[in-house]
Amino acid sequence: MIAGRSWITGSAIAVSLLATSVPSNAEDGKDCAAISDDAKRLLCYDLIFKIKRTATQQSKWIVQEETSKIDDRKNVFVALDSNERLAGRFGQKDKARLLFACREGKTAFYITFGGHFMSSLNGGTVTYRIDKRPAAKKGMRESTDHQALGLWTAGEAIPFARDLFGAQSLYLQAVPHSESSVSADFDVAGLEQAIKPLAEACKWPAGGGADKQSRSTK
Repeated sequence: MIAGRSWITGSAIAVSLLATSVPSNAEDGKDCAAISDDAKRLLCYDLIFKIKRTATQQSKWIVQEETSKIDDRKNVFVALDSNERLAGRFGQKDKARLLFACREGKTAFYITFGGHFMSSLNGGTVTYRIDKRPAAKKGMRESTDHQALGLWTAGEAIPFARDLFGAQSLYLQAVPHSESSVSADFDVAGLEQAIKPLAEACKWPAGGGADKQSRSTK
């Protein structure tokens, strides 16, 4: 898995493959980090996130760390599931997910939409509302597996994360390819604290800007 839109590949694998893709006794990130295949490792983290949600206290955000197999730097993932499940393309129901990632020193943010096929062609605009602030729109680009829309550079992802600091709720609405719009609510309280390990790992600048590396990759 590399920085940019190709970060998300695991979510495209059918749910039926989950049991054969990850250790059946996986209990923490160490089990997942041992998986060499990037897609399967993400699925493993996905499972761990779901298992650990009931154990969180300060907030609903889940923080997971691993050591990069590329350069031994710390990779950090901060994830949050939506409050309700979305009706999927084929009748299944799954939750949407927010995920901030620091991988090999690069920051990204993406949203998965419960298995819907997402595209930036006529459908990459996400309407969102933070708490009671006025609603806003943001153009996002699809992942290579079309399961997510994201902000794939630090210059885009960091300001969005900071907009959520101190907030309690986030409402999102997007339009999957050739489908009606889908929406999701998230309890985003506690992000500022939860994301500190990620910000440290990716060396976020103080204040509201983005790091120099992100500007060169936009």
